[in-house]
Amino acid sequence: MRKRIVLASLVLLTALVSAQTAPAPPAQAALDKMLKAYVDLKSGIISMDIKVLHPDYAGSQKTELRVLRPKKLFWHGKFQPEKAGSSPFDVFVVSDGKEVYVFDSKTPAEYRQGKLPDPIRAIDLADYFSMGMSNMFLRAMTGMPDRVLGSRTLELKEKDGAQVLLFKQGDSTDELTLDPATHRVVKVANFEGEKLMAEGTVSYARMGEELEEAQFTFTPPAGAQMKKLEAEDG
Repeated sequence: MRKRIVLASLVLLTALVSAQTAPAPPAQAALDKMLKAYVDLKSGIISMDIKVLHPDYAGSQKTELRVLRPKKLFWHGKFQPEKAGSSPFDVFVVSDGKEVYVFDSKTPAEYRQGKLPDPIRAIDLADYFSMGMSNMFLRAMTGMPDRVLGSRTLELKEKDGAQVLLFKQGDSTDELTLDPATHRVVKVANFEGEKLMAEGTVSYARMGEELEEAQFTFTPPAGAQMKKLEAEDG
């Protein structure tokens, strides 16, 4: 599942945010402000600390995204599954401005490499939230309805003085809590019906600062074989 999420996110690096499905004007306005906050972001470090409660994927996830527009990013995810017999693993997605590299520690004998043809856009950072959570966030943040869950709706609520965007499909609800000052996402949660499936926090550092070139390099593991990164790999 994790490989599919990462590769699906890479495919969407060149996509634009799709139109929402008939949202209420206040919800659309909040979403527009959130996306603009990331459109205007030129560089920075975004970290997520996630607890997944879903019985199939229970565990913890810690992820860090470094971004330097137009075409450089470094994403590192550390995953600690709780399922008996499962081992922790790391996933790296790196763009040095010319090539994209993907490495999963579960398959240490190989890494994948491909081209990144277009500049990084707002959708890239939206995809980051999906990479940190699940395919549900991928659907929510890109406007791509799930074929099984059906049509998607967007709602807005207030909680503890903050705006919370709710993306709903069937019994699935994704909640993104926005910082009142910056309009960036600071909390994420996923529900199936009334049951909490995942929740986490988002933090930011060095926003707008010029990050060092060395932070966007990838060195293949010794002896690892390069395989071409293809869209259909996901």
